Amino acid sequence: MRAFKCSMFLALLAAAGCEDGPAQVFRPINTDPPAKSGDPWTQPGSRDFGSKTSGDSQGRARFCDEAKTSALVEGLVSKPIIPDVGIAGMRLWGDDGKQLRADELVGLPEDGKFCDPTSVYSNAFTWGPTDEIIVFFNEETRLVEAMMAYQSYLGSMEGQVKIGNKAEDVVVKPRERIQIGVKELDQYTGRDQQGERTNSWLNDANITKIYGMIRQQFFGSDPLPEGFNCVEAALCDVIYTAADESVPQDTFLDFQDSGVQLRFTPEGQVTFVYLQPVRIAQFEVAGGLTMGDAALAPAYTSTSRDECVVGLNSDVTWQSFRSRCIDSERELSRANLDVYTQRDAVSVEFNGITYDFLRDTTKSDVFHNGEAPVDSDVLFGMTFTRSLQAPVAQFVPEALAAQYKTRLEARLIAAVDPEHAATHPISSFAVTVPASLSTTPQRIGALAYEGGESWVGDVVAEVRDIYGRLSPAERAAVDPRVADPVFLIEPFVDAVLDAFSFGAAAAPDAFKVFRTTDDERWSIGFGHFLQGDVPYRLTVQYSLNFGAVTAVTVERGQSQIDRVLHSVSDAVFGQPYYHFQMSSAQLAEQNPYALGSSGAIEVGEADRGLRTLDVTLLSVNAAGEVEPVQMTVPGEHMDDRAGFLRQIRGERSEFVPAHEIRLAGKETQLLVHAAPDASGALQLLRVEQSTYKGKARLCSGLDVAYGDDVRRKVEAWHQGVSAEEYQGCELVFNYSEDGNILLSVASLKNRVSVGVVAERAVSAATWL
Repeated sequence: MRAFKCSMFLALLAAAGCEDGPAQVFRPINTDPPAKSGDPWTQPGSRDFGSKTSGDSQGRARFCDEAKTSALVEGLVSKPIIPDVGIAGMRLWGDDGKQLRADELVGLPEDGKFCDPTSVYSNAFTWGPTDEIIVFFNEETRLVEAMMAYQSYLGSMEGQVKIGNKAEDVVVKPRERIQIGVKELDQYTGRDQQGERTNSWLNDANITKIYGMIRQQFFGSDPLPEGFNCVEAALCDVIYTAADESVPQDTFLDFQDSGVQLRFTPEGQVTFVYLQPVRIAQFEVAGGLTMGDAALAPAYTSTSRDECVVGLNSDVTWQSFRSRCIDSERELSRANLDVYTQRDAVSVEFNGITYDFLRDTTKSDVFHNGEAPVDSDVLFGMTFTRSLQAPVAQFVPEALAAQYKTRLEARLIAAVDPEHAATHPISSFAVTVPASLSTTPQRIGALAYEGGESWVGDVVAEVRDIYGRLSPAERAAVDPRVADPVFLIEPFVDAVLDAFSFGAAAAPDAFKVFRTTDDERWSIGFGHFLQGDVPYRLTVQYSLNFGAVTAVTVERGQSQIDRVLHSVSDAVFGQPYYHFQMSSAQLAEQNPYALGSSGAIEVGEADRGLRTLDVTLLSVNAAGEVEPVQMTVPGEHMDDRAGFLRQIRGERSEFVPAHEIRLAGKETQLLVHAAPDASGALQLLRVEQSTYKGKARLCSGLDVAYGDDVRRKVEAWHQGVSAEEYQGCELVFNYSEDGNILLSVASLKNRVSVGVVAERAVSAATWL
């Protein structure tokens, strides 16, 4: 909802104006400065914590001198690490129990604050010469989202675990190996082992002891029963950073319900301890989910708060949700509020489930950063993760495995040259569905069976092993994507999409696509379809790191942006048209929101604090009459040096001044750049669409759909056309700065480009 995207520093003094003299009166701002007075100071460039560069280039005044800061840090790095509380004496929560602003940590020690950060980023503060203390926060709201005790931190997280009648001490300390009793965890096993004597941090018994210590020491939980396994209970996750788990590598342990993550070197030293606020609410402690009954009608029913039944099969307001599901303001204050980029919706994030509420911004103000819904805002989407302890009626392992078997076998047959298909090891591979797979609903996650924790992952490993043992002649007859785990996982994501949508995602008029991430460790499936005349959107995420479905998102209906864009599309095409296809962005004579069109958008005032524009959009009402619709949308005014880079040759571009206007509906998302034409009307100079529908035509005969393997598509087209036709299209391949990652392919002749992630098309743009 989202997907996985310059440093900021507390400025206590700001210039109030250009006047000076004895008559000038200072009037302090009594409202929330981040909300009313623009953004805090930002480090030049675009450097978040991951960029590994920092520093205050402005030579600003500091709260503490170097000696005072050093003395403070020396004391901070020895303090204990406390889950759901904080590290180094810094707290994840404010004194009022609500989320803490990162800027509140900075100040004088005598005021209970922590001097100046050593380094400042757009999303983090760090303290200490080697970043021993790291505080991560939301770039927009400035609210603390996590804290990290990095590898040189001297404090520890420790306590006692009791399993049955046996108690042991557990010590977790950065840069050292974990100690359980007298045992030091110093073995890399590559796979989870059950033996008590295994000195591995990847051993289920040892992981369970660490988990038990955290729950009992810091959350007051009861001793664990004999034989309990937190990995099998899906409360503890083991995450590998490379595909071959037998090769020593960096690994993670993630304790979902405690907000704790540990990273280990291949030798077993703890690289860091990462803490997040625990957001679990009473209503999500126990319950069940259903996607409907023969038609999509997703609903969550809590069994820990009887009146809490919330779904998308009827209109649910924020007021209704609160009265049904929330016990107290303190419980609600723990939820994270993530405002949509379009500022017409907000995600209310609990531990395992997120509810999205929509606002009509033609009648009400847009959401400000960190703003909660108002009573009249309406539920339009929900996301649930494997952290939610709720079985899903349609997530039945045996049934999903049968569907995966059919789809995967068909994909493998299609991957082999027909001349060799009869005897080829890949096309002959038959998926065996274990009899031990559950026949009853379970929560989303891995398909566990007797002998393994992730049946789907084991099938993928089996196919890749067969591919690895092929002879050169056999390998030449098969699509090399068979060795790609994402290629093999997609049929399972497809099966989940169809099961959760009751087949609607596979309907002829539906839009179903797949993509992955830069690291190619995820398979993400999208299904857009109509149920009656209501559009629905379903997203399923499968992580190769977890070997499991990790999140499902379902949305219902449209936003005001969708209604405007689709009303025009209906009028243009003469029939209901809930997809704004990329091809229609090039129909200037018919579509007022196409490239080169003028007069569909007017721009008014700009709010530079919120980075929004007041706009008037051309719409068509139910009577077929053209009418203006006024609203506020994200954007940048061209007077503020907004514009876009127009590619002119190779990877060279020229800057074109223009208003930047974001029209991000829930069904259709457009980013347009417009500037006045000769008559003064705004003309659309560039139109970009992410998760685009239809096809983007790079060259004659070269149409690229969302999710297509762009390089493969271009090479196939190249083989079928003359050298003159290929050269005449003026294709340019744009790479990352290091030259290793393909970012986009553009036709300079036709002025069309396709954005690329992991070789697949994910966006399209066209420009004048």
